[in-house]
Amino acid sequence: TATAAATAAATAPTHPGVTLLRAVVHPSKARAPLSDAEWRALSDDMHRIKWVDESVLALAASNPKFGLLRAEVCTALAELSLSLLDHPLLGYEHLHQKLLQPHVQTHALALSELFLRRHDPHTPLADAQFGEACMAWEAKIEAAFGNEETRALMRTMGSALKHTLRTNVHVPERFALSLRLQPQFFEPVLPPSADLNNMPFGVFFSAGRHFCAYHVRFRDISRGGLRVVLPSSLETHAAESRRQFAECFNLAWAQQLKNKDIPEGGSKAVCLVRPQPDERRDVLLHDCVKKFTDSLLDLLTPDETTRSHVAHASAGQELLYLGPDENITPTDIDWVVARAKARGYPMAAAFMSSKPREGINHKEFGVTSEGVAIFLDSGLRAIGISPRNQPWSLKLTGGPDGDVAGNMIKIMHREYGDNVRVVGISDGSATVEDPLGISMPELLRLVEQSAPLSALSPAVLSPHG
Repeated sequence: TATAAATAAATAPTHPGVTLLRAVVHPSKARAPLSDAEWRALSDDMHRIKWVDESVLALAASNPKFGLLRAEVCTALAELSLSLLDHPLLGYEHLHQKLLQPHVQTHALALSELFLRRHDPHTPLADAQFGEACMAWEAKIEAAFGNEETRALMRTMGSALKHTLRTNVHVPERFALSLRLQPQFFEPVLPPSADLNNMPFGVFFSAGRHFCAYHVRFRDISRGGLRVVLPSSLETHAAESRRQFAECFNLAWAQQLKNKDIPEGGSKAVCLVRPQPDERRDVLLHDCVKKFTDSLLDLLTPDETTRSHVAHASAGQELLYLGPDENITPTDIDWVVARAKARGYPMAAAFMSSKPREGINHKEFGVTSEGVAIFLDSGLRAIGISPRNQPWSLKLTGGPDGDVAGNMIKIMHREYGDNVRVVGISDGSATVEDPLGISMPELLRLVEQSAPLSALSPAVLSPHG
């Protein structure tokens, strides 16, 4: 058994820092002293421990055969499977509980080992051998499990493995585990599309401490924002984890349709963060942004040292182009671009748009909102409303501290004055309704202060609000 006492502040990858971890190891008297290989494995685990999630630690502690690496692979495949599973007994907490069951662990461990063999950068498992191993594993799970939800989970995890093209699992000192997936993995949950092909060009998935993230794109060269979502409770997080891929897909598809007249396709990234009551919100959000984007760079950088740890890295160079969306700050953008440059990413300055000192800052100039306002004006006139000459009402989804909703509030006031009434607005912090109209000066105050909706003064509401 090993008892570890850790002293230090686990530093985010924002700047150099020190984590001091002291482990006192007491081998069991019933066994031989640790071998050199076991000492190396223990050392590797100690280096990884601050980057892995508590669910990974729980799985590794439940069965010594896993170790951190296999536990990390198994947990990531299970959480990725949530994108396809639609079963009341297979929610976020359910699947982690299932992985702790001994009869499930036997097959989950075998799948994790197969994943590592397939993506061994030195001797990756050949296609024919891999196919035979997958068939043998599938036959075993069909015979082993009587209940349908366990079989569904195992089948989906197996499918995730078969659709993984590349992974950073063997990259030293990585911040999270990332997978480049064949988009056909998600085919069972793609919405019907009779006239247009809505199969994504490529999908990335990343799982790390306190977050999971997807990046979906519809052309080789695509652009779209990175959205960070932090639910208000663990219950809400469990619900959001079921629909995270669907949200990312729908946002990327909408961007693809909007980009129909320009060379770039549409894409989107959604990073779902699990609430941590003991951590500051801003620190938690921005740490997850850094871990996600750096894990993407593991699979994108042309750096030969990194590529030497990625099996099938020669499959071709990919370029991703991100933009700011919910909960992305100028500090995040600066860090992401600087990190891309440090890691040798081609055209690093283009890895994320809206840099504070370059180009057009989306939020400062209200780029998206100005376009939305034009469409809104045209839509109102099409249904017989003259927005500058008669009163009308509006509901907004998004907070006054956000890019689109915040700028829309300013544009509505600028263009329509007292004719427009905001009767409802909702963001992640609060929902406000008032049929007589929410005070525009109060909304503008929140926009100016970049404050969330929860900071709105109740005193400004009418008796009906």
